[in-house]
Amino acid sequence: MRPGAPADWTPVVVHRSNPLPVLLRRFNVYSNNDIIRVAEGLGGPEGLETFLEQRLGLESEALELETASGENRNRLTASTDRKFPRLARPEMAGSVVVKTGTLINTDGGVAVVGGIFSTPTNEIVLFCVGVRQTGWKEPHWRGLQQSWLLELIDSAGGAVQRPCGGELPFSDTFAEVEWVVSWESL
Repeated sequence: MRPGAPADWTPVVVHRSNPLPVLLRRFNVYSNNDIIRVAEGLGGPEGLETFLEQRLGLESEALELETASGENRNRLTASTDRKFPRLARPEMAGSVVVKTGTLINTDGGVAVVGGIFSTPTNEIVLFCVGVRQTGWKEPHWRGLQQSWLLELIDSAGGAVQRPCGGELPFSDTFAEVEWVVSWESL
């Protein structure tokens, strides 16, 4: 029974959502960037793949984009990591989970990086660094953020490499609806 419900109250349907970690992981995948409008002019996700491969000198297998927004199945290999190249090195790969956010024009620009890593003593370190007034100088600020993050990792005794998680389930994969009362009994 539902806490605080009247004694004669009977639920008709119970909906159980995914576990909170699954919902949060799925929610974090969503992105609503202006890149969608840019990609339309390039020929959609396929055109964006071609553009990025040519612009960054990547192998044709380095990108796999289903959408231009970051939703659904989009993959970039670690070799595409131009913002934090030292974190992509084999000795660091898989040790730090980061999420970046960049605005070039809004409020003079902002470059944010946040994330998490585990130390060899199994401590969890959360971090977030935002730089304002970055304008069009994002590569400079990303370099400083990378240096700061590497110093943080070093001061914590290092970061433990962990394998990437499994395939991300859809938002309703584990959700279920349970009919408590049949329509005939109503």
